[in-house]
Amino acid sequence: MQEAFGRWEVLGQRLVLLPERAIFWEEAGILFLADMHLGKSDHFRRHGIPVPGEIHHTDLARMDRLIQTWPVREIYCLGDLFHSTLNAGWAILADWVQNTGLPFVLIQGNHDRLLPEKYIHAGVACMPHAVREPFFLVHDPAGSDQAPPHTYTLCGHLHPGVSLAGPGKQTLRLPCFWMGPSVGVLPAFGRFTGLAIQYPLAGDTVFVIADDQVIRL
Repeated sequence: MQEAFGRWEVLGQRLVLLPERAIFWEEAGILFLADMHLGKSDHFRRHGIPVPGEIHHTDLARMDRLIQTWPVREIYCLGDLFHSTLNAGWAILADWVQNTGLPFVLIQGNHDRLLPEKYIHAGVACMPHAVREPFFLVHDPAGSDQAPPHTYTLCGHLHPGVSLAGPGKQTLRLPCFWMGPSVGVLPAFGRFTGLAIQYPLAGDTVFVIADDQVIRL
């Protein structure tokens, strides 16, 4: 039976690329994800745009399944954990983080704008970037120029996707893991985020997420 997830080995470390749009680092027991954008639905409804309110609950339910399935010891969100200003979704997230009992680290992204005490109270450690050797962790791939030598950058920000063409000229847009020679970009974990179509270069490897499977193209 084909595995539902993908595998990517870099600098001697094994990364499991999961259809839930996250990465599990086997050697360290760390779960990486990016661009959750929790609270975005509340933000839109506040501005009169009808959006289902249960989106953040389904995203956190996926997180629950991941930490119940894999031996997770720490969680790293590579930016854009919470979307914009404070709203009711933050209390739900804060309760969830505290109930896991796991260290939760946020690599701050462009949408992470809450006051520092909000993160502290929720048990979320915040920093602009971090090194967990051999990985350099940052939100925007443009920040990979700060990476120390002999590290591999993991990041988010782009919400990467690919467009696949079928025989009947139909196209399908799917989220993907975009793994380059020195930088790997995670798909957006949040379902209410959209996709930005990427055009991989020579030397890049793309793992597309389709039908709850991760497939290497």
